[in-house]
Amino acid sequence: AQVFGARVELALMPPVEFGGEDGLDPALFAAAPVALVAALFPLTATPERESHGTFVQALAARLAQGAPLAVLIDESAFRLRFGEAGTARIVERRAAWQRMLAATGHEPVFVDLEAGDFTAAGRGLRALIDRAAQATRD
Repeated sequence: AQVFGARVELALMPPVEFGGEDGLDPALFAAAPVALVAALFPLTATPERESHGTFVQALAARLAQGAPLAVLIDESAFRLRFGEAGTARIVERRAAWQRMLAATGHEPVFVDLEAGDFTAAGRGLRALIDRAAQATRD
């Protein structure tokens, strides 16, 4: 609601177990038009093409034409664990996520869900929606 306004409708899906991307039901995403689908991963996870990348690609393949997929990376647990001393590690981990996701054609949106300031993440999500809308018009 902070990012998109009070009228936003949010639907949360259950977590997907490791290797469970084959069980993603396309009907979950086809029931109504969506402005955005987001996959959420913790920054504490080391990004792996074989698991995270495969999941992102499987999810993207099941979305309705033109529905953008945001890959949100939550930094809150990483920041809690490492504090200010983890700043360099955050930069390294962000770069690792960016490299891995580049192979899937997606860019991560980094957010600290505990911080309560979603300005930067909101800009990233809005840009993603705008790019998807433009691609649909083209």
